[in-house]
Amino acid sequence: MTTHLYKAAQKRFLIKVYPSLGHIDTAIKFMVQNDANLMQISILGKAVATNKTTPKKLNKIKLDIKEQLSLGLRKNIECGYFKNPDIGVIFIAGHLTNIFLYLLDKKKLASLPAGLQGIFQGLQVDREHIISYLTHLKNQRFLLIIRGEQSTLVIIDQLLHQAD
Repeated sequence: MTTHLYKAAQKRFLIKVYPSLGHIDTAIKFMVQNDANLMQISILGKAVATNKTTPKKLNKIKLDIKEQLSLGLRKNIECGYFKNPDIGVIFIAGHLTNIFLYLLDKKKLASLPAGLQGIFQGLQVDREHIISYLTHLKNQRFLLIIRGEQSTLVIIDQLLHQAD
């Protein structure tokens, strides 16, 4: 019996901050039009909600976001939300949804006080960037998170700069 060792390309993350969900939708459509291999995309952003927003209203927001992003990506995506103690209600859509919504002692991982920071650390994001991303979320900005091989992410980053 023979064995072979294969070296897989290391996956990395590209995170870009946008002022609105509409800007992310435009960027995604631009990438789709330019045949960019989107691989795995997630979107993280503060939902327009208050402490008085009911679960029914939050589910409606979630479904609207899911529909909008699914149309842009031309495929069905996962979507959910969680309440972060420092930021408020945040939605997550895309391939990282299960990580953010993972239940730990019956609580969503991202809803724990250090949950978001821990998830970003798990993605190997530098501490100063984590603080910046959390600040952007607090200021109602949106994060487009793309996972792929380094060479592909460089091309996608160039495409996103063209779309801006």
